[in-house]
Amino acid sequence: MSEVIFSIIIPCYNQAHFLPDALNSLINQSFGDWEAIVINDGSTDNTKEVSESYMLKETRVRLVNQSNQGLSAARNTGIAQSNGKYITFLDADDWLYLDFLEIVRSYFISDADIVITGYDHWKNNIAVQQVSKHYSSIGIDYFIYKNFSPCMTFCIKKIRIDQIGVFDQSLKSAEDWDFWIRAAKCELKIVSIPDVLAAYRYSDHSMSRDGSRMYEALKEVFLRISQHDSRINVQNQIIPQGVDISRGILAALMPCLGVMIVQGNVEAALELYRTERIAFNLKPSKKDFCKLNSYLTFRYWNSLKELELVLEEFEPRIRFFLEVIIPSKLVANRISREIFRSSKMKLNHLRYGSVAGGILNRLIR
Repeated sequence: MSEVIFSIIIPCYNQAHFLPDALNSLINQSFGDWEAIVINDGSTDNTKEVSESYMLKETRVRLVNQSNQGLSAARNTGIAQSNGKYITFLDADDWLYLDFLEIVRSYFISDADIVITGYDHWKNNIAVQQVSKHYSSIGIDYFIYKNFSPCMTFCIKKIRIDQIGVFDQSLKSAEDWDFWIRAAKCELKIVSIPDVLAAYRYSDHSMSRDGSRMYEALKEVFLRISQHDSRINVQNQIIPQGVDISRGILAALMPCLGVMIVQGNVEAALELYRTERIAFNLKPSKKDFCKLNSYLTFRYWNSLKELELVLEEFEPRIRFFLEVIIPSKLVANRISREIFRSSKMKLNHLRYGSVAGGILNRLIR
């Protein structure tokens, strides 16, 4: 197949019900020189049939079937199969806004190697948060300490993957973070644009995620940052100096502890925290503890039923966790109130309306 401008790689494992949203978002793009490669990663639903139905009416859609090998392997298969000058990795449950390709291409024409766009968080068919950052040039520090964007907001020149290396299939999580850190260590020209061009679908997996496994993967990636990386194929890779290990470990650890706690695994969370506190001499601040509430747990829970669950079940668990590890019960309770402030305010608004709820919320502040 001849070269196209964009290859959009779509790994799909049992998400046939979402796949049309992803594919339709490509068909509706204002820029038309693209190919979509659906990697059916051993799905047991009708992913194959949905993909084939699109192939009948759209020649730019292709399908690759393989046994279940995981997200990184699926993306790597897509890279090997791609013919595009630029590559975007779009998960099957997300989608791109109609100007994504056209706007991103304009930045590649200006000699960028990687373009990062803004995005919306969507939950229950509602955009609940917009994330937009503008940096004309991004270095390694951005990837060490900043909040990380989902993979579909990144678009990369395919030729640069030869330098970076493909996705690490040995990682059980954080494989995209690892990939983009390697890109930064190659000193590629990375730009972050303010345009909000993609949609990230929030799915409540907080009761099925493995918080401990997620943390171990994040820690592995973080600790490799200041080391020479043999997977990178450039003569002079950037080796960051003075990396704040404690800061990075806390940023990885707290959201994962939050996952464990809301699942009811409080004792395991306490054991993990104590182990890592000693190993890395951690001294978390109130701001660090507030990361127990993240997009991985209940930050975007907005319905009455969800918020009641948060305050009836999750709040006592997190308060107990804090009271065990913080010597001052007063300080622990103050941090707990801060973590759940937003949830309580949203619940008051739903229960009592904007007027009475607003009065109660002023008291909470």
